[in-house]
Amino acid sequence: MADLGDRTADDVDAPDPEIEQARALVHQGRNAEAIESLLATVKARPGFAGAYSMLGSILRFEGEIDAAIAAHRQAIACDPARAEAYSCLGAALCDRGELDAAIEAHRQAIALGANGAGAYAPLAAALLAKGEIEPAREMTAAALARNPTDAPAHFTLARLRLLDGDLRRGWEEYEWRTRPGVMWRTVRAFPCPPWQGEDPLGRTLLLHAEQGLGDTIQFVRFAARLEAAGARLVLEVQPPLAGLIARSFPCAQVLRKGEPLPPVDFHCPLGSLPHRFDIGLDQLPGPVPYLVPDPAAVAEWRRRLGGLGGLKIGIAWAGNPAYQADHARSFAPGRVAALIAALSRPGITLFALQKDPRPEDRAALAAAAGQVLDLSAVVGDFDHTGAIATALDLIVSTDTSLPHLTGALGLPTWLLLPRVPDWRWLLDRPDTPWYPSLRLFRQQQAGDWDGVLAALAAAL
Repeated sequence: MADLGDRTADDVDAPDPEIEQARALVHQGRNAEAIESLLATVKARPGFAGAYSMLGSILRFEGEIDAAIAAHRQAIACDPARAEAYSCLGAALCDRGELDAAIEAHRQAIALGANGAGAYAPLAAALLAKGEIEPAREMTAAALARNPTDAPAHFTLARLRLLDGDLRRGWEEYEWRTRPGVMWRTVRAFPCPPWQGEDPLGRTLLLHAEQGLGDTIQFVRFAARLEAAGARLVLEVQPPLAGLIARSFPCAQVLRKGEPLPPVDFHCPLGSLPHRFDIGLDQLPGPVPYLVPDPAAVAEWRRRLGGLGGLKIGIAWAGNPAYQADHARSFAPGRVAALIAALSRPGITLFALQKDPRPEDRAALAAAAGQVLDLSAVVGDFDHTGAIATALDLIVSTDTSLPHLTGALGLPTWLLLPRVPDWRWLLDRPDTPWYPSLRLFRQQQAGDWDGVLAALAAAL
């Protein structure tokens, strides 16, 4: 979901009472009221481009991408020379995966005179999303030349460096994620200072999840370094992970997000640990497996599935739809039928490990009931999912939290990736330094899942 940050297009306008009222509501966190106010404004003043621009920016922040795009297009219709409206339109189009249109909108903004980092940084992000790596580097450099403290440009630079495997310099840029305009809404205030690498011996450190479930699994491995250095750890994680993390780090106090926090000396988001430890490719993966499934649950699932015989493969195909790039990494609704067809063989039983299948997915699973056992009702809590996965022979998944889980458990996993993956999977490698048990199957062309499925079928 987009961050509103400081980049609403109305900032180019002279102060207007309706705009100022909406801005005040946004600053108070009352976005729904700001939207209602702006809708009333454009109804009364249908030619007010600035109101449409701000409306679109707030709608994008709320995840209402289609409505945001419509509002930005209306702003352009009211004022075709409004460069910032094209920039805002481009950002919303990028969220929806219309990358060519997004790039064109950003270039139009520059052609109309937008010349700050706020014009070049989103163009760089769109180019990166499309896989145009060198142009993305050039636009990122152009953005930072115009504003060396532009947080979105630094964050794009972080992703470029991390994709390249330049981890140490990438982590330094990755710290910009906490600034306005990036992922600043995940930033929290604590009554203790951030841990910057001070000697942890005898200190109590709070390590807290800040992003997705997969991020938590990926970075929690570094907690063992702090334990080994003599720190007392408090791990605050998402509720579905709490049981698994507590078993895996028995010396730590594990809390579910939202529970009261005990007194601590320092705090650190899990995503900052690689930077604090100066992690490079040469230091990965560290000890794996580092998560411990429930042995009783694993034994029970092995007993329940043992009579099936043959190869047992777990499958998942879609991530969190609220994630901006989910359209690229996940199969379209109902497309799981093609995955089932690619994996179906005599002697193979498939197990659906997808959390909350969409209606089209449920229909595909029902149609393939003789080939797939649907376990979606019992996944979600990672203790359950980890036990099931441990009882299977292979996991096949798109880029969801599941391959992080199975990788951290050391289980054989085939990961299906889009042409331009998330930074952690690097570029053009069949493996990943994070999880030795993973094998990567990559799109050769953007959107070409058929080629990935053909490679998958050939590898069975």
